[in-house]
Amino acid sequence: TPNERQQVSVSELTSQLSHLVSTKVAMVSADFTVTGEDFVMTINVTQILQVLCNLVFNSCDAVADATVRRIHVSFEKEGQEVSIVVQDTGSGIPNALREKILKPFFTTKEVGQGTGLGLSLSRTIAENHGGMLRILEARNGAKIELRLPLDGGSLYRQKVA
Repeated sequence: TPNERQQVSVSELTSQLSHLVSTKVAMVSADFTVTGEDFVMTINVTQILQVLCNLVFNSCDAVADATVRRIHVSFEKEGQEVSIVVQDTGSGIPNALREKILKPFFTTKEVGQGTGLGLSLSRTIAENHGGMLRILEARNGAKIELRLPLDGGSLYRQKVA
């Protein structure tokens, strides 16, 4: 079913992610790396891969014109939570756009290049997993974190009004 969650290891997930993004990463000649310990998490693999691909594809667009073209994905287990951070050496996200870029139909891309739905859908998927998608401070480039519960539960025991 579309909402089915299963246990998957970080190594299995990163192998699938690397395969899915390899063509676009090569098109922009980016240095793509993944680090982190190997642990098992309970997620909807298809949906989380959709989020990670979207973040990496955004990074590919961001580094396309950069002198240094690096995209790094890190996986960390922090207690009962998983932190997946996608970081790039692109032009970064201006403070004025930080809230807007997570909203539906907002895009910074040229007309015809983006729908403005990628990050909005990614945030919805993260929230449906009991987690969150957030923009982190970065000295240069962009740094976006996908934070999820390790066991498929929720990071938040109750909704805050």
